[in-house]
Amino acid sequence: MACMFIGLGLGMFFGESGAGVIFGMGIGFLLSAFIKVEKRFSIRIPKSLGGAALILIGLAFILLGFQILGIMPMEVARYAGGLALIGLGILILAGAGLLLKRRA
Repeated sequence: MACMFIGLGLGMFFGESGAGVIFGMGIGFLLSAFIKVEKRFSIRIPKSLGGAALILIGLAFILLGFQILGIMPMEVARYAGGLALIGLGILILAGAGLLLKRRA
């Protein structure tokens, strides 16, 4: 949530509040995948499907931010977004399968 507000503030400086929020959300998802705070602060590479899903969501938001700014053409955004959503769907199905397998 903090990254979203930081992105909003930076976006306001550059006159692109919407893109700033989207970038902030993307960075927030990436950070939540790599940083773990329990008793200590640690940076780790995610090894779970949930971590991979957070990375995909974060990258999708960052690419969307680039598209809003006009840096990335719409065709690239459409295909990258489609691939990210397909990957996310596959991760959700795989995670559900693992969950059902553990309960059986």
